[in-house]
Amino acid sequence: MPKNRKRRGRGEGGVYQRDDGTWCGSVSLGFSSNGKRRRRVVYGETKAKVLERLDEFRQEVKQGLQIDPSRLTVEQFLTYWLDNDVKPNRAPGTYKSYSDTVRLHVNPYIGTANLPRLQADQVAGLYATLERKGVPSRTRELVHAVLHRALKRAVLWKKLSWNPAGAVERPKNKKKEIAVPSAKEALALLTAAADHRLKALFVLVVTTGLRQGEAFGLQWRDLDLSGKKLRVRHSLEELNGKLRLKEPKSEKSRRTVELPTLAVDALREHQRQQLVDGFYAPDKPVFTDTDGGWLRKSNFARKVFNPLRKSAGLPSLPFHGLRHFHASYQVEIGTSVKVLQERLGHADVGTTLRFYVHTREEAHREAADTFDTAFRKAGGKSG
Repeated sequence: MPKNRKRRGRGEGGVYQRDDGTWCGSVSLGFSSNGKRRRRVVYGETKAKVLERLDEFRQEVKQGLQIDPSRLTVEQFLTYWLDNDVKPNRAPGTYKSYSDTVRLHVNPYIGTANLPRLQADQVAGLYATLERKGVPSRTRELVHAVLHRALKRAVLWKKLSWNPAGAVERPKNKKKEIAVPSAKEALALLTAAADHRLKALFVLVVTTGLRQGEAFGLQWRDLDLSGKKLRVRHSLEELNGKLRLKEPKSEKSRRTVELPTLAVDALREHQRQQLVDGFYAPDKPVFTDTDGGWLRKSNFARKVFNPLRKSAGLPSLPFHGLRHFHASYQVEIGTSVKVLQERLGHADVGTTLRFYVHTREEAHREAADTFDTAFRKAGGKSG
């Protein structure tokens, strides 16, 4: 050994300083298909940098990315992709959604398949199998989105020569029409909630169209009741039983919402009750559970919303349907779609129109009658 090489520490393996002063290290990558040992050699200006890079490679070896490429399975690659590309760069909820999708709907069917040899017909077979098993179309659409994104990354990382998911038709999501209450039904729900401690929550969502997480994440410092407005700064997320405040999902979602007097009055009454209960403070949640803590979606639907919905005589309706009601009713009374888009926090008007504006059956009759009347008048004038 050259006399300038330093004695290696415990667990440092083949790390040494060369005669030219640079540091060198190597790590085993297992064996190739012909039985020869594969090693990776790295260099660095300091021992710390070399050790750091070797640790990264060992982790990659452990997770399967640095094994013989010809033996890399779909499951090994997806595991590495989730932990090293998705987890550091996506919201926790997105990571959980992706990892659950892979674990439940990809790995059991094509996880053992050889990644470099993966073909489009195998991907198409996966989608067909999921459909036969009764997996909902929305879930199958998500499987395609996740797999396509992962394999696109595999191509970029030179683990695949092409993306086989790109040659397969995307499963079509048969969108279920969401139940949207009428103005009469929305008023019936508010009447049913008139004596409930969370009455103001229902009034607020009906009159502003806030998302459930946005309403649950409101703190008293977000409200300006004198100015009749509120700021959406956070959304409350429940993930694996844990609650956390997160930033709005887009710049448009971070917004100021003007409040109608109906909502302001309900919030003032709610504020007085919070003071009596000892739950009020600028950084405390506006809407709380019975102990003054954050509301949980999982408990709210079962203990609060569904009983009130049934009391109001409404058919099956998700809480999110109140947001749809607000959007549709605003258009019905003549609100500009552009204003509505900004009020709802959508990125573009298209989203507002495609998913949130619903028309009453009566409105179609009114449109036909209005056209008939106007056209007859036009004919009378010309005659």
